[in-house]
Amino acid sequence: MTEVFSAVTSHTLESQLQHPTSVGYILPYMKIKVVDVGSGVTLGEGREGEICVKSPSNMLGYANDPAATAATIDSEGWLHTGDVGYYDSQGLLYVTGRIKDIIKVKGHQVAPAELENILKQHPDVEDAAVIGVPHQRTNEVPRAYVVPRPGVNINPQTLQEFVADRTVEFKRLTGGVVVVAAIPRNATGKVLRKKLLTDHTTPAARL
Repeated sequence: MTEVFSAVTSHTLESQLQHPTSVGYILPYMKIKVVDVGSGVTLGEGREGEICVKSPSNMLGYANDPAATAATIDSEGWLHTGDVGYYDSQGLLYVTGRIKDIIKVKGHQVAPAELENILKQHPDVEDAAVIGVPHQRTNEVPRAYVVPRPGVNINPQTLQEFVADRTVEFKRLTGGVVVVAAIPRNATGKVLRKKLLTDHTTPAARL
């Protein structure tokens, strides 16, 4: 992260092989905490929230922009990354998404990346992206956009059931599954969620 000016975590060869979805262990002189996105309360092991960093290499602030600085660095010197993640019992850190992409369902927070990873485990799915769509009763619900593997006809209901079997109720694809030819991405491969949202604005049905 540019605002930290150095690496924050790193893998050992063993941890990289055994925990490939992690970003590694916290490096010396670095401190990390995970806080609840809404309340700012520090969360414990396995609890997903915003990742904050404190280190000697943290930036002092944005030039000539005190408002942006205050929004990023709190009064205790913690730099709020905007990344969502958690740490495990071994001290390994996992990044699961970005705050701006979080889907809010009945006060619960749902990381699109978690559902996308589940969908990509299905043998019929080549690629997938998940966004939140408006819902009258729950604020938002997850909706998936999936690209089928060549020669495969995907049954949306089958994918909804596939995800439902692997998640808690509020993370289910209540907003439906839409089959598309391709997932819009930028040059670095990042999903263009705003494009999905603007191209597909139909609200989800009532629960």
